[in-house]
Amino acid sequence: MSDGVMADPAPENIDGSKNVSHIFEHQMQHRVNWSHVALAVVALIVAYVLFVRGGDGGDDPADEDAPVPTADGSPLG
Repeated sequence: MSDGVMADPAPENIDGSKNVSHIFEHQMQHRVNWSHVALAVVALIVAYVLFVRGGDGGDDPADEDAPVPTADGSPLG
């Protein structure tokens, strides 16, 4: 009867034993490519400036509180 991994021992093998050995060696090395990290940081900064802060440079918080003049020049509100 064969288990598919190792054939049954030959009839001339008086012991009838199966010897199975496995050697597993795994090495893992990681390196950080710092130019990719720097590029990602720059991309995040650009995205922040363009999308979070508005990026047009015309948004001054002081302008939001300024009174809006009416057609006759008097401040509204």
